[in-house]
Amino acid sequence: MVVGVVVVAVVAALVLLGTLVLGVPAWRGNRRAALVVAVLALVAILPSLPAFVLAATGEIPAVAAVAATVGVLLQVLAAVLILRGR
Repeated sequence: MVVGVVVVAVVAALVLLGTLVLGVPAWRGNRRAALVVAVLALVAILPSLPAFVLAATGEIPAVAAVAATVGVLLQVLAAVLILRGR
């Protein structure tokens, strides 16, 4: 369990670092940087996936799955807007 938490923390830190580093070039029109930032936005969805499984088994309230769904939809929307060029 602790290893999973550490892995999620490391992945989140790498996604954040990559987004910070590539955010400016992506904003300035660099398509490759925009693609990487969009992919990172989609990778950021991964830590929310257990919420769906836990809600289905009844271990957490359904409202947690709803909150995770909203977060996933916002991340997908961000990725689409980044790839379309704002």
